[in-house]
Amino acid sequence: MAIQGGLRPCAIKLTGTGSGGDLWKFIDNGIDPVFDFSDGGYATTVDVPVAELEDMLALLLNAAGMSADLVIIEIADGVYQKETAGLLASSSFRDRLDSILFAAADPMSGVAGVKYLRDLGLEPSGVSGAVTASPLAAQELAAAIDIEVLTIDRLLNDDSALSICMRSAHPVESRLLAKFA
Repeated sequence: MAIQGGLRPCAIKLTGTGSGGDLWKFIDNGIDPVFDFSDGGYATTVDVPVAELEDMLALLLNAAGMSADLVIIEIADGVYQKETAGLLASSSFRDRLDSILFAAADPMSGVAGVKYLRDLGLEPSGVSGAVTASPLAAQELAAAIDIEVLTIDRLLNDDSALSICMRSAHPVESRLLAKFA
């Protein structure tokens, strides 16, 4: 499967429990290859140390190999969960991130999630998720934040959506690169 721009995506579900729902959503939407933590030998990532999660990510990225131009890494719901918070605080994990699309359930979680990521020094390129299923909720969120709110329709049909999603998660580095380019 190729997406906008002819890129071949791969998906990795890095943290969570082995229920399969997120994994199957990737597969059902035509992404191939798809991996999750069970491919790294875990039934759940609860209480797995961050260093082991980083090692597993390296293993899964290696398995994706050259077959993907774009790797989507999904981490468990809840940025305050111990493993997710640990990954987001880890410089090793953060250095692997090119871009962040935050999935929010509602406007309040969208605002809080963007603030949390910014407090960590990460810049989300946009917000999507269940919040966009309600036009009113999506409008409320868009009025409260200064980044793009991306509905599924926009992600699928707007030629600019891919470039929005690919904005750097490292705003200071981006500014420095632009300054010296």
